[in-house]
Parts: sequence; C-alpha cells; structure tokens
Amino acid sequence: MKKLLTIIILFIINMDYSVAQSASDIMDKYTKVTGGKKNWDKVNSMKVTGIAKLLNQGGLELPFTRIMKKDGKQITSLKVNGMDYISIAFDGKIAWGSNQQMQPEAKIDDTSHNTMITKYDFPYPGHNWKQNGYTVDYLGKETVINTETYKIKLTKLPQLVDVKEVENILYLYLDAKKYVPILTESIVMTGIDKGKILRSFLSNYKEVNGLLYPFIVTMKYEEETFQILETETVEWNSEIDDSIFEMKAN
Repeated sequence: MKKLLTIIILFIINMDYSVAQSASDIMDKYTKVTGGKKNWDKVNSMKVTGIAKLLNQGGLELPFTRIMKKDGKQITSLKVNGMDYISIAFDGKIAWGSNQQMQPEAKIDDTSHNTMITKYDFPYPGHNWKQNGYTVDYLGKETVINTETYKIKLTKLPQLVDVKEVENILYLYLDAKKYVPILTESIVMTGIDKGKILRSFLSNYKEVNGLLYPFIVTMKYEEETFQILETETVEWNSEIDDSIFEMKAN
C-alpha cells in the first residue's frame, strides 16, 4: 500500500511539473523548428509583398506590401487603382492611415498605443515572450482541420480600448508534430466587428534564408472568411528608409 501511494504521489508531482513546463517547451520548439532563436534575434526588419484577396469586397484582389522594423515602425499598404492606400502605419510616435478620400490622417491615441506594442510581436508573436513581459499557458490538445494541435494562451501586454487597459490575448494552435502554428485566435476589441473571434489560418510554410514563414493566411470572423493573404516575397534585414513611415500631406 505504501509503495502504491508513493507511485501515485510521484505521478502527480511529475504530471504537475510536465504541465507547468509544457507551454514553455512548446514555444521553445516552435522557435527552434522555424529557424532558431539565434537567427530570429538577428532579424531587424522584414518586408512582405503579395496579393490580398478581399472576399468581403466581392473577391477584389489587391497587391499589398507590409514593412516592419524591430523598433515598432511599420507600414501596410494596398495598391488601389494605382494609388497606395495605407491601412496602418506607425512612425514611432503616432499611428496613421488613409481615409476614404485616400488622404492620410492620424489615428486615435488608442490605436497609436496598440500599434506601438506590436513591436513585441516582432518578428512573430511569442518570440522572446518572457523578456517582453508575456506569459504562456498550455491549454491542452485540440483538433484543427483534422490536425492535432497544442493550444497555447499567449497573454501579451494590455491594449487600450477607450483609453482603458484591457486584456490582450492571442491563442496559438501549433501542429503537434511540426510545432508550427496553423491557427491563431483573438477577440476583436473595437469597431463594427467588436466581440467577434478573429481566426487566422496559417499554411504553406516556406523557408526564406533559413527562417520559416507562412505564405498563405486565411482570415475569418467567426466562421466567415473575409480575407486571404497570399505572400509572394519575404525579405529579412533589407535596407529601409525610415521616412516611409512618416505621415505626409499626400
């Protein structure tokens, strides 16, 4: 009886330790299989180009360019009738974008803050999560599109909604065999889609200079697909002029 109790106690101790360690272990394997911490730490900028298929706009297809730097500066643009529509940009201080008249205008303070803290998601959400003040929790296994995954809760720095801090949580579903995310989920906190679950399905991973990147991202609100991003090129550490992040008159 005493031996049996000892075995049970050891099992419980080991089980608790395994659960406590698994979230960190899974994130470490994620980093390793996609290129390794040493290589990811060397990334100071990234430029992604491709085609955005806007299914909520009648299937309209527009070329897109997204440029990001480690310090948080970023710009995402769509080519519309030969003109650049800026969906979001951040110059290090303020966020801005194009209005309906294709003219640049500053975003509200909440957006500037929320865009600024995305620098801690560079070059991908969860990189250096501990030193960035994030926490990770393992929530168990779930099946996503016939694939067994590890579900990770990534609690990031608080975001602002109406100048008040609110939780900022991203759920990662990592392929249990390949250790790469095939789905991310978050709750939309502002705008007409507030309260909906934003799902991003990641696929077609390709190696670019030793680092894996998902070349297809299918985005859904709840179960309705509204956008598909098909990446054509990815560049790491290309030379970038910071003036492109600044809001100009036209």
